[in-house]
Amino acid sequence: MAPPTPTSVTYTTAHPDAGTYDTAGMKVTAELVGAGDFTAGGVAQGLAVTRVDGEGAFTLRLIPNGAYRQSGTHYRVTISGRRTIRVYTIVVPASATPVSLWDIRVDPTTLNPVPPEAPTMYVLREDLGVTVATLDEDGLVPVDQIPEGSGGVGPAGPTGPAGPQGPAGPQGVAGATGATGPAGATGAQGPAGATGATGAQGPAGATGPQGPAGPPGADGDDGAPGAQGPAGATGAQGPAGAAGATGPAGPPGPTRDPQASRYGLLAATILPADISSTSEEVRLKDERLFAYWLAVPVGTTITGVRLPIVAISAGAGVIHFRVYQEDGTLLGGSGDVAAALSAGSGNEWRSIPLSAPGVTTGAGVWVTLLSTVTQSTALTVLFGQGASNLGAWACNPSWQRTALRTEGVTTPPATYDPSGATSYVDMIVGIY
Repeated sequence: MAPPTPTSVTYTTAHPDAGTYDTAGMKVTAELVGAGDFTAGGVAQGLAVTRVDGEGAFTLRLIPNGAYRQSGTHYRVTISGRRTIRVYTIVVPASATPVSLWDIRVDPTTLNPVPPEAPTMYVLREDLGVTVATLDEDGLVPVDQIPEGSGGVGPAGPTGPAGPQGPAGPQGVAGATGATGPAGATGAQGPAGATGATGAQGPAGATGPQGPAGPPGADGDDGAPGAQGPAGATGAQGPAGAAGATGPAGPPGPTRDPQASRYGLLAATILPADISSTSEEVRLKDERLFAYWLAVPVGTTITGVRLPIVAISAGAGVIHFRVYQEDGTLLGGSGDVAAALSAGSGNEWRSIPLSAPGVTTGAGVWVTLLSTVTQSTALTVLFGQGASNLGAWACNPSWQRTALRTEGVTTPPATYDPSGATSYVDMIVGIY
């Protein structure tokens, strides 16, 4: 049987709810609820992961809910921010053309359609654990969803004092010009006018006697300058000038996770101190590609990958590590490190340097681990078990985890695309 054709589900900010918050760059996940692991066509359906673009939009490719054997299936779409998340429950129809997320929302309890114009913002309710409360049309949480003991909404308080007087308004336009007043009295006589031009010169008179000698004439022009004399001896050095003003501060250095830095890491999926069950483990084996999302600032230099090894077994197969940029392009990687990881002892941290350091260009990186080692000789590494203890997931809560796996991979991909991968528990993986 051919697998069902996915439907394109689009999201834009052309809705009252969406326009209230800036979602650009946030992570978007779509999780199938109520269908188990397989579709009617026998194709495994894992998480769909993407990000909101700079225009506040994204598109998800999802299998129609009618293609699943089980009834009552639906998708839970989550937009994850730093302080809040938004959750939408949708039922995807079979459609050859894209459908809007706003038009296919349903009530999460009854799965009845929700009017497109109804507000559907969800906010995190810390007092009830990982649950949500809907907002009424007035933008407030309904009274029946306020926790017991909170006191509810009290009566309105008294009117406060009047505020200070506002600033003066702008100056009004100029009025019309008044009528001309009466003529004034005649003023005093003005001054005499200027002397007229000189008349023509008369005839010359007789020559008079010679007068006395005049005073000496002015000095003549200076002569040309002589040749320059020899230079004098250098004078003593003057006192030092006052110190100049302090220059501007340089740019801040790269950001590090203060908790992960205790283990010499820039960031980690989860820290050893936060593991809820150290008896649990995961194996690097059987043509399986693991992938982990780590958030680090743009411009961060990454030189390698580090993880704790619990048990070691030698055997045939290869293990490769790769680090990919946010857009899926390769930042750097290692060669086959299966032999190196099999040497030495267990229960210790192992560092795998990249062939060359790389600098991040986005808001985070994908760290991948590819293993073709057989099951009986696989390396065993620690991972955190968040299903029984959500508080243990300090760096990567279970409802927001990004651990993925892809089966049947034998060589590291040139670029990484998380679509089609299966959700998986986190191992302890860090970068340095």
